[in-house]
Amino acid sequence: MDKNRKPPYLGAAYYPELWDISCVDRDIQLMKETGCNIARIGEFAWGTMEPKEGEYDLSFFRKVVDKLAEENIAVIMCTPSATPPQWLTDKYEETRIMYPSGMRQVHGARRHTCPNSPVMRGFNRKIVTKMAEEFGKDKSIVGWQIDNELHLTNCHCPICRKKFRKWLEEKYQTVENLNKSWGMDRWSLSYDSFDKIIPPDAGWNHPSLSSAWDRFTSDSFVEFSDEQAEILHKYTDAPVGTDMMPYADFSYYDTMKKLDIVQFNHYDDESGMYKITFWLDYIRAIKDRPYWVTETQIGWNGSFNSTKCRPINFCYANSWLSYAAGGEANMYWLWRAHPNGHELGHGAVITSSGRKTFKTKEVERLGEEIQKAADFLNNTAVKLEVALHYSYVASNIFKYAPIADDFKYLDSLKDFYLSLAHNNHINMDVIDHPHNVDGYKYIFSPFLCTLDKYSLRERMIEWVKNGGTWIVGPLSDIVDEHTTKYTDAPFGILEEICGIYCDEQMPSANLPQDMTWYDGSAASGGICYDAFHIVNIVGKIGANSAKPLIIYADGPFKGLCAATETKYGGGRIILLGTALKSDGISKLVSYLKLDAMKASENVYVVNRAGETDSPDRQQGIIALELRGKDGYLELDGEYSDVISSEKLSGKIELAAYTVKVLKKI
Repeated sequence: MDKNRKPPYLGAAYYPELWDISCVDRDIQLMKETGCNIARIGEFAWGTMEPKEGEYDLSFFRKVVDKLAEENIAVIMCTPSATPPQWLTDKYEETRIMYPSGMRQVHGARRHTCPNSPVMRGFNRKIVTKMAEEFGKDKSIVGWQIDNELHLTNCHCPICRKKFRKWLEEKYQTVENLNKSWGMDRWSLSYDSFDKIIPPDAGWNHPSLSSAWDRFTSDSFVEFSDEQAEILHKYTDAPVGTDMMPYADFSYYDTMKKLDIVQFNHYDDESGMYKITFWLDYIRAIKDRPYWVTETQIGWNGSFNSTKCRPINFCYANSWLSYAAGGEANMYWLWRAHPNGHELGHGAVITSSGRKTFKTKEVERLGEEIQKAADFLNNTAVKLEVALHYSYVASNIFKYAPIADDFKYLDSLKDFYLSLAHNNHINMDVIDHPHNVDGYKYIFSPFLCTLDKYSLRERMIEWVKNGGTWIVGPLSDIVDEHTTKYTDAPFGILEEICGIYCDEQMPSANLPQDMTWYDGSAASGGICYDAFHIVNIVGKIGANSAKPLIIYADGPFKGLCAATETKYGGGRIILLGTALKSDGISKLVSYLKLDAMKASENVYVVNRAGETDSPDRQQGIIALELRGKDGYLELDGEYSDVISSEKLSGKIELAAYTVKVLKKI
């Protein structure tokens, strides 16, 4: 394959079926001029590929793929199952989503079909098989995308209801077990049989029922994706993925079990650009290979929100972030702006009339720079010793269970993350429940409400015994996976392994508490307040002496602990009973002696390194200003700027949306 069809990739989603073939020729030449070396095609083109039932015609896309290949532009081929044609949904109305009212969704948008419909699945298999047969061995196709932006779209059709009941039966075995796990005796809610269970509607539903329904729906879309992946894997060696959005109610890890590469779409504007690092740190950890950002904006969005223009160089820095955090592709939605339809006002690399914009120049600049940095990007990776738990299971539980006053799991977790990653410049992986914890030295687990799933409780205990430092809480280990509180203690295991007794838990922060650190300095918390006293039952499960880190100085918890530290085996556990503010997290970082670069809070710093056994091992950092203002970075040695070849050391200034790719000398 030509080197131009190797990573790093830069490109866009392209819809050639909307344009005359002469326009396609012009687009491909403009892609080359712009520095794009990859195009993503086919995702909404079912009607072009199968205009009538059983009449397949892939000749147009064959022609487009060949034209792209002639210019050394690689292709991501997408399956079109998000937008079946009207002949299908009209003739087979059971394929369309049913609302709780019994009405079916009408044809006219996308993602409007039932993920469990055998008829829909059957048509999916046929079109995907035809595509795989035609394009599976094509070397210019470097990857496949299944469907488009899978997410929870609940269907209440008879098939989904029946399958949900079967899903519950497989999980709980008997309806008595389900009733007991969910506490259904309360309000006389107990079911007589699985057949009596009705999926939740818009009313006041039982939290465990609502959580189970979401998990079932997530599993349904995983099956929907896996079925297509199985077909593609028979015909192609190219990696298969599905482009996912930063939604907290969908299981990334379950989705990725049978897929090869994480594909990710995001559209945060300048006010939240620095927050997208959370998601990139999360998706990077899922698979042991670089991810692809398959969609991000170039200048403005115009689907459901306003066409607000992004600042100068926002696109440039936002795109560089895709590579800096561990990806090997950045792609825009979209290449040529649509001339009509639902997303008429959405920005693109070129306009609907085929003209460049001032934002196109940022893409051209990026294209030149990533080629200069290709060797550094392809031969270094983000390898980390610190991790932060983000849990799909916890998100699912907190979504429905009123455990703490007005608590929003993802918002609170992001605040914790931003204090670590941006204010204190701690590089970390964001890992989910199933993720392997071996290899990390420090793991933060705030708001990890359950440890029940994926044997995480046992794995964390063993990891700490082997020398890990676990910073856990608040609101961690407080319910089982069924959203049921423990009745013999406030926690599942934390009291026992930390050598403490939890006197009280206040699930609110409206009554501020005076607290002090171990050294007498003031401490502050929020969201909730737990009050501990030290028990030190040495040897019960391995806990050694606990010691206070934060103490309540006044109020109803005076003299009790808000945070403790316990030696456990070869490691230690720091138990947080309240959500530390940013200054408190900085204090904790200092206490833990975590290594970090020195930089202003608006500069995101990523440490990268090659394999340790490589004789030509490269090391360096990529620093990005993400908040649109001047910042700085203090270098810990001498570096060479990969883009400009300038030698740099000491304190360097970074203007708004500046990016520095620095190789250590």
